[in-house]
Amino acid sequence: MLREHEQLNDLEYRGLYLVQNKKTYTFTMDAVLLANFVKAGARERVLELCAGEGVISILVAAKTKAKEIVGIEIQPVLYDMACRSAAINGLEGRVKFVSDDLKNAAKRFGSGAFDVVVVNPPYKKFDGDPDSATVADICRSEVLTTLSDVVRSGADALKFGGRFYAVIKADRAGELIALLAGCDIAVKKMVTVFPKAGRKSDTVLIEGRKGGKHVMTIEPLVVFEEDGSYTPALRRIYNK
Repeated sequence: MLREHEQLNDLEYRGLYLVQNKKTYTFTMDAVLLANFVKAGARERVLELCAGEGVISILVAAKTKAKEIVGIEIQPVLYDMACRSAAINGLEGRVKFVSDDLKNAAKRFGSGAFDVVVVNPPYKKFDGDPDSATVADICRSEVLTTLSDVVRSGADALKFGGRFYAVIKADRAGELIALLAGCDIAVKKMVTVFPKAGRKSDTVLIEGRKGGKHVMTIEPLVVFEEDGSYTPALRRIYNK
């Protein structure tokens, strides 16, 4: 099931594995933090935008009781890896991936079809030549889609009262919150992630509710101790 330059990586959680290719793109801690942040019940359908190689959808399947998880990914090479990872982990009954532009999500699945939307969006502006963009460029930068596209597409696919979960770099969190508000999604919870205590936050986790009231709780999350080891909070997330 593995192709050239691919390897099967142990996710170190409930025996899950992920097909990855270090020559294209590999996931970061942001994906793990987001998957742990998501809440989904046994009757709920989850849509992941910008699904990449599928790590978030697979972890959400393991960490929640979600009825169904659908990941949409525009890059064929990543879509292919995601599908094989779902099969390797025996998750085809709950997790499926589709190869499509996220802007087609509501048209493809129906407006308001999902209870939960999850996304780790491209976080960097892109000023290069789109034709020369690599797989990693497209994952990290706004080559094929913008943050505005992501929010609008997610909002269209999300039912009224549904939850929107995202991870974003701190310097774009304000922009994301404004875009969500423009689509009637109120931020209910924000977790500011700090590399170490006393450092500036570099990442933010956001939970929003479509049609919700604008009342928000803010919590901190510190990743590393001064000696470089994980904090107890991170060890719990990684199940160590």
